[in-house]
Amino acid sequence: MVKKYKFIAVWLLGLLAVATATARPKARQWTIDGRNCDVERVAGPRRVARGVTCDKYVLPAMPLQVSVLTIDLKTPGLSLETCLGADQIVGRETPTSMAQRKSKPGHRVVAAVNGDFFMTKPKELKGMPRSGQVCRDELVENPVGRACLVIDDNNRPYIDRVDWAGTIACGDSTFRLHTVNMIGLEKENTGGNQTFLFTGSYGPVTYDCSGGVKVQIGAVNGSFNWMPTCSQQCVVDTVYNGDGTTPIPAGKAILWLQGSDTTHARMLAKGTTFTLNFKTTLRSCPEQLVAIKELVGGSDHIIMRNGAFVDDWAARHPRTCAGYNVKGDRLFLVVIDGRSKASCGVTLKEAYGVLKALGVYNAVNLDGGGSSCMVVGGQVVNTPSDGNVRAVGNGLLVVEN
Repeated sequence: MVKKYKFIAVWLLGLLAVATATARPKARQWTIDGRNCDVERVAGPRRVARGVTCDKYVLPAMPLQVSVLTIDLKTPGLSLETCLGADQIVGRETPTSMAQRKSKPGHRVVAAVNGDFFMTKPKELKGMPRSGQVCRDELVENPVGRACLVIDDNNRPYIDRVDWAGTIACGDSTFRLHTVNMIGLEKENTGGNQTFLFTGSYGPVTYDCSGGVKVQIGAVNGSFNWMPTCSQQCVVDTVYNGDGTTPIPAGKAILWLQGSDTTHARMLAKGTTFTLNFKTTLRSCPEQLVAIKELVGGSDHIIMRNGAFVDDWAARHPRTCAGYNVKGDRLFLVVIDGRSKASCGVTLKEAYGVLKALGVYNAVNLDGGGSSCMVVGGQVVNTPSDGNVRAVGNGLLVVEN
């Protein structure tokens, strides 16, 4: 009888072993542009800082390598910050260098990715972001209606096209301010009749201007506060010829009036006071004035809105994407490698599949190609397609304060 029970027990154990071997759980899959692809997490979740984790996935069938930063925006002391290359508009710097340079006691940069597309020519504009930027409440370059990631003063994210308008009001006259720290408007031909503003964020000197009139201005109350939406009371210090580069003194700004706009210089004599007005709005809700703390541009492509696919870019490239979940309390920074045998890159529709699988609800396409880079703890965790880390116009930093 005992032998019989032993036999049954051994037989049951054998059946259990066979069942376990044959009933392995299915591999995790992501749906990429209608194709179900097996996914393997090859690293992570790695705790980068409180509220920040890093994961790495591979999709062998495509193939793809995907690096993901997940950021809990509710975490006290955790913030997102944009960073200009070399801290000036016409400047380039690697995300690795930005992260190292901006870290200091009480302000530790724990991760970084590349940011906006930037000008590559002419030489004197190389590095200028193309979509606008806000850094720590300061408008360092005006938005131009392209797709952007926005973080407000409450650490709440938005993805939208962002519009900006500027005016100069002097006496009974008001005229347009075309740009802040941006030379020209890609989608608007002003015929060379325009007014530019150079602040200290442009760099130590202005663009190498040709013709027109320059006006050095100061703040009536002693200091400027270049918020994305604001009114600044200004006073004219000096008026002079517009040719060449001009130093931008600390605490001052330079207006450059060109073409027919030079006629406005008649009302800007030394000692004249006037008002500079900025207004920055999200295109989907222009009546809602968001207190924008950080803004980084993301080309002309919103990848997904409210969970739905929006805009394709049909060529496969390395991609850097930013997005957030349906609650808006979790931000995802995603780098998908490309242009290699190990990772072919993605179209934006394929990127949508990756992002949706991660739980993203709204997403924007940042600069990609050889610019795509993710830095964690001072180390590059993806494989940049150039073979090294590219110096870029700006970046997005994850900061532990």
